[in-house]
Order: sequence, then C-alpha cells, then structure tokens
Amino acid sequence: MNVTMILLRIIHIFAGVFWAGTTFFFVSFLEPTLTATAPESNKVMGYLTQRTRYVTTLGITAPLVALTGLIMYWRVFGWLALNSAAGWGFTLGGLAGLAAVLVGLFMARPATLKMGAVAKQIQAAGGPPSPEQMAQMKALGERLSSAARLTAILLTLALLGMSAARYLG
Repeated sequence: MNVTMILLRIIHIFAGVFWAGTTFFFVSFLEPTLTATAPESNKVMGYLTQRTRYVTTLGITAPLVALTGLIMYWRVFGWLALNSAAGWGFTLGGLAGLAAVLVGLFMARPATLKMGAVAKQIQAAGGPPSPEQMAQMKALGERLSSAARLTAILLTLALLGMSAARYLG
C-alpha cells in the first residue's frame, strides 16, 4: 500500500472538486446573477471578496491541485508520459489544469481583488456608485467573467483528460 499516493490522490481529488465546482457555480449561476442585479450586486461582490475567504481559498486550492497532480504525475510517469494513450490523457489533462491555475492567478484573482476594493470604496462613500466606479466595476466584471469562463473550459478539458486517461488504451 502506497500511503503517500493515496493521500496525494485524496487531496488532489477533493481540492479539485472544490475548485471545479466553485468555478462552474460561478460561471453558471453567480456571475449571471451579479450581472443582472448590478449595481446592487456590488455589495455582494464586496462582501464575497472582503469578508469571506473566497479569494484566499481559491488562491490556495488551485495551486494545491496543481502541486499534488504534478507530484503524482512525476511519481508515476517521470518526466513526460507520451508513450501511451493514458500518458497522453494525463499529460493533456494536466496541462489544461496548469493553464487554468495560471488564468486564475493572473487574470481572475487580480480582477476579483480589484472589484472588492472598488466595492469597498462604494460602500464607504455611502451613496450610489459614481459613473467612474460603475465603469470600473463593469470592466473588471467583464475581465473576471472572461477569466472564469476560460478557467471553466480548461477545467472541463482537465477533467475529461484525467478521468478518461486510464481507459484510453
């Protein structure tokens, strides 16, 4: 029995389910709701980014999924596993997952943090948002939406590749 691989796999799967589930929920339900209810949704986004662990949790979970996946990949395959269909499935799925991490770290996270800061400014002012703040929130929302959709696509590819890899032949 390989306890290390079992623990890595458990962490990888549970963190991956959380990351993918959160992403799919955001893209499918939360983002369209926030868009439809703006500017009132600025309060929700402000609360989500400033008073919960949403951004921090995703900032830890996504790299944790990548790290555990890379360790397992290395332990099973070594450098690159392109000599089998299963190896290709894990490699392509892993690359899609790594790309999703990068999109999250360099597109989604900064947009989310900036949205939270602007929402905090709006709340501190105590009145309705200024036209400049509305324009800023709209631009950040569009960037976050694009990043989230790209992340969802990449995670779908990662899930397809990794869940089917063993059975590709």
